[in-house]
Amino acid sequence: MVEVADETKRLKAIANAYCESPENTLVISPANRERVKINSLIHRKLQNEGKVCRADHQMSVLVNRQDITGAERTFANSYVPDEDIIRYNRASKVYGVQVGDYSRVKNTNHADNTITVQMEDGRELTYNPSRLSGVSVYKESTREFAEGDRIQFRAPFIEKRIANGELGSIDKIEHGEMRVALDSGREVAFEPDKYRHIDHGYAVTSHSSQGQTVDRVLVNADARESELLLNDRMGYVAVSRAREDAVVYTNSIEELRGALDRRVDKEMAVEAVYQAAQHKHDLKDQQNPYEGENRESLEVDQGYEQDMNDESHNRAAEAIDIEEMELAIG
Repeated sequence: MVEVADETKRLKAIANAYCESPENTLVISPANRERVKINSLIHRKLQNEGKVCRADHQMSVLVNRQDITGAERTFANSYVPDEDIIRYNRASKVYGVQVGDYSRVKNTNHADNTITVQMEDGRELTYNPSRLSGVSVYKESTREFAEGDRIQFRAPFIEKRIANGELGSIDKIEHGEMRVALDSGREVAFEPDKYRHIDHGYAVTSHSSQGQTVDRVLVNADARESELLLNDRMGYVAVSRAREDAVVYTNSIEELRGALDRRVDKEMAVEAVYQAAQHKHDLKDQQNPYEGENRESLEVDQGYEQDMNDESHNRAAEAIDIEEMELAIG
């Protein structure tokens, strides 16, 4: 266990430790804010060391809005016009929406509880969000990827048979296409401007690390995190990902002992569990009757339920002060 009280120094130490031996190593950080920072630090350091191509490709990615719960998605005033991107996880004949369609929120009307969105084909729809359930809400952000980078798929990619949370390494970026070698052994190619649910995969949240097994795990465990993010289950999940070695980095070893003894109270977890279960029930009740679309809806539902749990346990905002730390790590 390593104690580094200062957050910037601690995240830098984790990034340095990863880069010293990146093979079969995974960083786990319960809060999304720190995860994004660590990923950026590792990306830059690996580039400086020549382990990742120096040629960056700036890409627009979609990041889960982690401040909006399933219940809040039914209220118009929860949406941010000109910013929020909606993905529809089930079809609607009434609105002419198919599974996997996207729209951008253009306007909200609190009095009528309606939102107006613009679909990708240019159509505008106005509807009550409580009547078109089964959506994921994202915001746009930018990431710089390079050949050699580790990436994580942050939503199901049905067309390529990639599950939410899968990891891989970028083999090639050219002609608007990204070729990725998945850890599962398959190789896939896709256009990142059409599938934008990707992020760096050096550091992942404890939830999305489930199912992953590596030789070495580096855990960022700030004892000041909320008990929904840092608790006995998080500690078990994180450490058990390692076959050989797990190193925990914390701001306070003394305080961390108490934090990892915390059990998530039922009342604190019940909302997240209920939302995921209710959403699953709604999707199954309202699936498209055609077999192909029905199967697709089921696959999306499975990934969406995982996203719901991820969102409910990760309330931290995405980092906006990465540049300072990137300079520090050089």
